[in-house]
Amino acid sequence: MLDWLKNLWRPKAADPYAELQPLLVKLVESHGLEAGSYEHWVLPNNAFPALRAFAYEALEKPGFVSRQVDIELKLEDQRCLIDSYAGYGENLQAANAHAVYTFCIGAFHVYLSAFWNCHEPDQVDIATWTANGADWQVYCGNVITKASEGHSSHVAEGYYDAVKAYMTSLRLDSDLHWVSVFVSRLKDELTVQTQVDNVDCPDLDARMAALDWPASDGFYSARNFFLLKKA
Repeated sequence: MLDWLKNLWRPKAADPYAELQPLLVKLVESHGLEAGSYEHWVLPNNAFPALRAFAYEALEKPGFVSRQVDIELKLEDQRCLIDSYAGYGENLQAANAHAVYTFCIGAFHVYLSAFWNCHEPDQVDIATWTANGADWQVYCGNVITKASEGHSSHVAEGYYDAVKAYMTSLRLDSDLHWVSVFVSRLKDELTVQTQVDNVDCPDLDARMAALDWPASDGFYSARNFFLLKKA
């Protein structure tokens, strides 16, 4: 999770998992899957992997609400993939919907392809990488970009190759791994946060920071999610 997000949002005293469960159910069903539930988990096709969302306390101002939402995917082996999203809108419902929408166009379509055989070629690229002498099926989601009004977002040339070079250099010790990449630039300040299997990855941070992320008078960001399955 990004440090600046930790400082901005605090978890709610009430049950933080219940609020967004109906939105996750609708999301799963809208992609043609059954949506079973157990406690706060949503089980697509009534089986693992399972989804749930943790809603942080919202920041509310007149006409504008923002909040952080953590989406968790629990695997059958009990490992958990966690990805954080900022949602915003004119009210709480709009902020919740925005966070879930960002999840949908990012990691969720990767999950659909990798776990539920619901592949949408315009949303996810599938490639084969070789690491440790084995082939890996790699699912790469949309690059989600944002920029301040009147400015353009940018994605550095070679970012995909940098992720590939790093991951294929590792001794991968499981049949499943995942990578999240977040880069933002505010004028001359570049922020990079990468994680492999939910663990901060300074070496990949350095590779991302070494790429050419163009300067801007405003703010822009790019994020991407990869999932690797042993073939």
